[in-house]
Amino acid sequence: MGASAVSAFVFYSFSSSKLPNYALVFIPPLAVLIALWFDEQFDAAPVARRASRVSTTALLAVGAAVLIAGPHVLGYGLSAREILGGVPSGTADVVELLLPVPSRCA
Repeated sequence: MGASAVSAFVFYSFSSSKLPNYALVFIPPLAVLIALWFDEQFDAAPVARRASRVSTTALLAVGAAVLIAGPHVLGYGLSAREILGGVPSGTADVVELLLPVPSRCA
């Protein structure tokens, strides 16, 4: 399961067009791995369970800090196009993106 999730993540990370639905490929294997980990934790002794709670809390805190600080840190060195891979820059007007393309055959 871990190899499946990692290989899908690596494969789609190198894609030139990063569509949001590409992430759906590695979500099910990660969900199974997390469920197996929770199953082991519920069967563990109380001392191990306490250590698990502390490590989980620390991991969630670090994850939250990365999610909050990540865009601010990445925003200084990279543009939105570089971070998201092909997203129009902030200078593009949304209305212009939604207008139909003029026909050249007329």
